[in-house]
Amino acid sequence: MATVAVAGRGAVAAATRNADGCSAGVRRRCSELVRVPTHYLGSPQLSLAASPPRLLLLLLLCVVVVLRWQLPHPLSQTAFAKSLLGSSSWRVDPLRKRWVTGKYSDLLISKIRKHHQKGWLLQGSFKVETNGLKLGEDGVNVAIDQKDLEKLAKEPVTLRLDSSGRTILATDKVERNAAWSQRATEILPSAQVTLAFEEFRDRYERLPKTHEKYLGQDGLLKHQSLFTKRNGKDDFRVVRTFSWPGGCADGSGATSIMLLGVMPGSAMSRRLARRAVYEVEPSGLLVQLCRERVGQHLVMPREHAEALANYARGYWASNPLGWKLAALHGVHSVVEDFEALMTLMGDLAYSEAVEEFVQSDSYLTDGPPKTLCLGDIRNSRLRLLELEKGRDALKEVPAQKARAKQLARSLIALANMGHKVVLGILDTDIIGHVGNWLESVGAPLLAVADASDIESGRESLFGDSRLGLAGRKNEPLTPAKAEQAQSQAKRFLDMGLSGRPLGSFLSAEGVQSLMRRKQRLLQMTRLKDLVKHVEPEKEWKVAEELWISKNPAKIPGPQSRLPGAAKKGFKFSERGYLEIPDHYLRDAGMESHADDFWQRMVASGEALEPVEEAELAWWAAGGTEASQATDDSEEVPGFGGADAWPDDW
Repeated sequence: MATVAVAGRGAVAAATRNADGCSAGVRRRCSELVRVPTHYLGSPQLSLAASPPRLLLLLLLCVVVVLRWQLPHPLSQTAFAKSLLGSSSWRVDPLRKRWVTGKYSDLLISKIRKHHQKGWLLQGSFKVETNGLKLGEDGVNVAIDQKDLEKLAKEPVTLRLDSSGRTILATDKVERNAAWSQRATEILPSAQVTLAFEEFRDRYERLPKTHEKYLGQDGLLKHQSLFTKRNGKDDFRVVRTFSWPGGCADGSGATSIMLLGVMPGSAMSRRLARRAVYEVEPSGLLVQLCRERVGQHLVMPREHAEALANYARGYWASNPLGWKLAALHGVHSVVEDFEALMTLMGDLAYSEAVEEFVQSDSYLTDGPPKTLCLGDIRNSRLRLLELEKGRDALKEVPAQKARAKQLARSLIALANMGHKVVLGILDTDIIGHVGNWLESVGAPLLAVADASDIESGRESLFGDSRLGLAGRKNEPLTPAKAEQAQSQAKRFLDMGLSGRPLGSFLSAEGVQSLMRRKQRLLQMTRLKDLVKHVEPEKEWKVAEELWISKNPAKIPGPQSRLPGAAKKGFKFSERGYLEIPDHYLRDAGMESHADDFWQRMVASGEALEPVEEAELAWWAAGGTEASQATDDSEEVPGFGGADAWPDDW
């Protein structure tokens, strides 16, 4: 075994002479050395002498070197402070904390603690460097083969990059639901977007340690709240059945009204919504949409929404902004996935229910024809409320109660049309308020079930729905009770909402027309016709703060009145680099084309937005002449106007 001597002056030279054939005295000195196997010390090969003091001295020297590496020299305090404030991944370990506390000022210590608390969410805490590596040119998505752009958008989009920007080879194994990690080597995390919240939770609930540092304590708590707030939200008490006796005045019996709560992005909610329509067989269906959202959620195919989300996900995997910090790029990929899930595929439960509603049959064949109701307040009014009162205004109780009352009015209007089995698919945040409004007009709650009970077979949607037709036990349905419920419902429909629409109603022919338009988009739209690269628009802060228009899109600013400007599409990416072209929006009836699309359906007799119950009855009987609510007559209930609702409702 070859060794290098460390046992005194001249030992190295003695060992060298021993290797070439040296004297016996030199060999005797070499034999006093303690030989250490080379694989313990690495390369170059070394051996230590058996002298205990020198061994202890060497170990002490190693400890000093380690401590010197941990604790910077006092002369470099300024550079050390800049490195702490310039890096958002810093964490206080015990050695640095003791040294920093004794050397730094209280102001600098408070800044460091604040930075550790806020992480990358702290505004101005550090400068994000954008001179990093870009995998492709601006306006080019290198994650997708350019030949795939000529394919139909309904075909699955294949991405050539994983979530951290690495090229996926033919021999690589890619796992769709693998936990996100930049250091994965055996199984690469797929860059394919998460199509449901369950997939998002499997992939991002446990972030890598490097990402947690960049988030900070506040950001990490915010990230964890995405999952804690949604635990059981799509399961607990999401099925509620009511019985309204107002329909038995003509001797036809009570009306069954079933409410189904869905959570945005949940795969369980999508399955439950389709299953409820199939088992309950309603003749009247209500979904929490409005006429302005018909194109995006009822016309645009699900395959196109998935293609848009995957295209955007692959584009951001190529680091188009040039971020130099890989962990910051990884943290932002989590945000992009969640935004794509909520924006493009959050309300798929409603479209799944409408598709099943078109194919299924009604339980009672002698009742009115099938009718679809869009009972929510217009989306433009809700966005206006957010601009005026803040982003969390829709989550407050007054706003939820106002939306719930409008939805309850639409449910009662369906029941008054003669529909005996009515199904309402609503958001889980608002289903409780809608139930309270129904009980206030004489519709008692008869049955409650969880989504897990339905999927396991412990409860039956069909049985709960027929329970609502029978009414309460030991309480016969008399004409007097039915007339009382009718009078309560009439006051409820008119109370404080005179001149406002009961909802947006579509006939069976109108729903079929939407499905035919969806099929045409599936057969004729290519991927390059669906998405477009654009430059982000300039945000004119001063012009946006001027409250001069009800429609924020019409606020004037620089270059707003130039002739020949290209029409703007729908930007579905957070940074504004990707958009859906205007010609696709026109074909689908989305965004700025939503009003014209709805008016054409009204003119053909396929849709109606009535303000009185008599108009709805006339339209259901085959009449096409009915007055429509104008834009000026509709305001957000409870947030303006002479008959604004009290805040304690």
